[in-house]
Amino acid sequence: MNASQLSTLANDRELPKKIKSFLLGEKRNSESPQKAQRQMAPELAFGRHRGPAPRNAHRAAVLISLTPRNFVAPETKQERFEWTIPLTVRARGLHDHGGQIALPGGRLEPGEESWEAARREYREELFSQVDSAKADASLREERSVSKLEYLGPLSPIYVYASNNQVDVIVAAETTLPDYSPSSDEVDQVLLVPLSFLMREDACIIGTMSRGSTTFEAPGYRFGEHFIWGATAMILAELIYAVRQAA
Repeated sequence: MNASQLSTLANDRELPKKIKSFLLGEKRNSESPQKAQRQMAPELAFGRHRGPAPRNAHRAAVLISLTPRNFVAPETKQERFEWTIPLTVRARGLHDHGGQIALPGGRLEPGEESWEAARREYREELFSQVDSAKADASLREERSVSKLEYLGPLSPIYVYASNNQVDVIVAAETTLPDYSPSSDEVDQVLLVPLSFLMREDACIIGTMSRGSTTFEAPGYRFGEHFIWGATAMILAELIYAVRQAA
């Protein structure tokens, strides 16, 4: 698939239907998606994402939300449509992964399924300031986020640093929401174009430092931000799914 075809696919309004058909269909190969994940694993991962999670691992879920956006292309001055993915710059004061780029998500509450938890965390992180004490509950729901359509799961991933076994849920928005993120959890919302992630040159190798240790990690350089670790691994599998869904 050449660059022009990839760009067309990333801007296809019917893309959510195609992804849903692939993710919930019978043609998925369990090995290939995990291979896409492993290719983005940091140098110090030591294969921790491969084997089963420890018995004491916490269950968690994250949400990939395909979100539509209209923008004016600078080269043509014409309005264009594209799919984007909202990522968060986590608040630096958070204990787990503070300051890093992440997908909205968190641990499951008692009795929750992964889809419920991912959707709840998405709303809590990106729309917490929309609600007001005087607003009717149904109005809050309508204002906080448009209806999300469930498209299916990607491969789960074990995150060693936080001891979380993370389920990955893919959904689609109908419109671009008015984000109002939680200041306790989110410093910034990044709308990353799907077309950017699908570029052949999008992936680079970054040099990371943790204390006195320096190591290399594949990732995506988006402006001043470097998307790496579990988030980059999950996005790599999403790109694989998008290509297969075409």
